[in-house]
Amino acid sequence: MRAGLYARVSREEQVEGYSIDAQIEAMRAFCASQGWEVAREYVEPGYTARTDDRPVFGQVLADCERHAFDVLVTHKLDRAFRSLLDQLTRLRQLDGWGVTYVSVVERIDYSTPHGKLFLAQLGALNQYFADNLSLEVKKGKRGRAMNGLSNASTVPYGYVRNADGLDVPDPEKAPAVQFAFETYATGLYTDQEIADMLNREGFRPYQRQRPGKPPLEHWTRGAARKMLTNLFYAGKVRYGDDLHPGRHEPLVSQELFDLCREVRARRGRFTRGKRRARGVYLLQNIARCFHCNGRMHMEYKRTRGRYVYQYYRCPAAINNLPCPVAGRTVRMDIIDAQVADLVGRLRLPDDWRSRLKEISGHDEERERVEGQRKYLEGKRRRLRELYLDGDVGRAEYDLRKAEIEEDLAALRVPDAPDVEAAGEALESLGDAWEGASLETRRDMLRVIFEAVWVDVAEKRLVCVRPYPPFVPLFRMDGMEERDGRFYRI
Repeated sequence: MRAGLYARVSREEQVEGYSIDAQIEAMRAFCASQGWEVAREYVEPGYTARTDDRPVFGQVLADCERHAFDVLVTHKLDRAFRSLLDQLTRLRQLDGWGVTYVSVVERIDYSTPHGKLFLAQLGALNQYFADNLSLEVKKGKRGRAMNGLSNASTVPYGYVRNADGLDVPDPEKAPAVQFAFETYATGLYTDQEIADMLNREGFRPYQRQRPGKPPLEHWTRGAARKMLTNLFYAGKVRYGDDLHPGRHEPLVSQELFDLCREVRARRGRFTRGKRRARGVYLLQNIARCFHCNGRMHMEYKRTRGRYVYQYYRCPAAINNLPCPVAGRTVRMDIIDAQVADLVGRLRLPDDWRSRLKEISGHDEERERVEGQRKYLEGKRRRLRELYLDGDVGRAEYDLRKAEIEEDLAALRVPDAPDVEAAGEALESLGDAWEGASLETRRDMLRVIFEAVWVDVAEKRLVCVRPYPPFVPLFRMDGMEERDGRFYRI
């Protein structure tokens, strides 16, 4: 038999210690005693088994599905699972793929009835110990905060952690923190400008790889804002909603921190000619960037002291995510005019009710939805393989996966009464649109559309996704349909 070996440790600092090497050695010896060939070995440092969101474990499951080996071996059960639900789900998958699971220490062979029973009992115990450990960890963290110690696994920028576990100022980076607070307190600069100044002065953020995000190579607006709003620099430590006096040396005074907070509150809605809109706008909560699928927001821009133009902005720059149009804007009146044109074009054929009765059996629609579901699931599977092979980065993988899962969630066959009600709503939309207030128009669009995609670079509305009851009606309208979206033609 071919065996795949999986070893895991839950904390980064365990990598240099006992766990990994000892697990691999024990599993190799066990396989040798059974006469099994070790086909592959997997090592995953720094990840907890309370979640399935582990890159290497994902590769293990993908290889199991491809039947790269016949038996999956771990040193102990809790190396693979700490959640009973995940354990039962994954073991059922392995069984379906024809892969046996074996734990060396517990000597559990999942292929036998007794092994399955014992495995379920042990999984329940692991779940109990994991939940109990979580409570103890929370208790310990609360105690550390009350004693003035930080619970952050990463030391805040500007500090280093000494041998006693206390955070002390870093002589090289602490001046960057003080410079940022003192400059921002003048009220003349935005978070982005503070970030630009730190970059020009040669200060560099930590290069730590953050899960699901690319490492910071330079200061961003978000990183600067996070630093300028962190009470740790004023000598406080936080646990939940509670603040406690810290034992570390503050890098800024409480007075300076409060002044920066006042500046931020005063600037609030108005920042160097721009402000985030807090009112009503047409595509509120449904506008998406066509390139990165991020939820777009609205900004005002000031011209000669007056707020004249409103813009939709791609959110990728704020969230430090990759997008070819990150941070770019498009005039709102340009897009809103295209929305109004689309609404004006939505005209159902006179015989839409009789045509609706013809498809009331929904057999054709069910087949279409099922076909689309299989296509999207295959697309998600291929994306995962690209990620596991290293052809797609984690940030791009997360973005594309979220988009596919959103498309999957939108797939369903609507009931005939819902479609008929949707048709009546579309019939009256044109007349109701004329003379309606901006808020009313926004609400009309929210009833019909789940999302509207805007291309900032080309300044155009690209496509829309209506809610399921409206889908058969949009097909009658003759709009081009691809992947559950309807494109303007």
